[in-house]
Amino acid sequence: MSKIPLLFSVFLASLTFAQCSLEIYDTTHINCNGENTGSIDITLTNTTGTVDYNWVNAESGFTSPVEDIENLFAGSYELTATDELGCVFNETVEIQETDGLVISLDNIQNEICGG
Repeated sequence: MSKIPLLFSVFLASLTFAQCSLEIYDTTHINCNGENTGSIDITLTNTTGTVDYNWVNAESGFTSPVEDIENLFAGSYELTATDELGCVFNETVEIQETDGLVISLDNIQNEICGG
């Protein structure tokens, strides 16, 4: 009986996946204390297919499934974005507001009426 040598061939493939990345394109803070004039404009790159967006502000109960959000009050907005290949990006963006107006009276004088 003769022996036939077996030849094993191993093929190794190396796949490199691009990392998804997020750019905060523009953040608009609150113009006047207590208003909802904030907005966040983002751009995700190196994603595949449809991206699911989930914005949450736990303090106010705000949620949104869209890429860019507006009419925001001050606070922390947390984003989770996931593409079709499962690339997940998490980011928290803070919308700030100015301090409220404070009026202080330095000098009060009573009016003296004649008569």
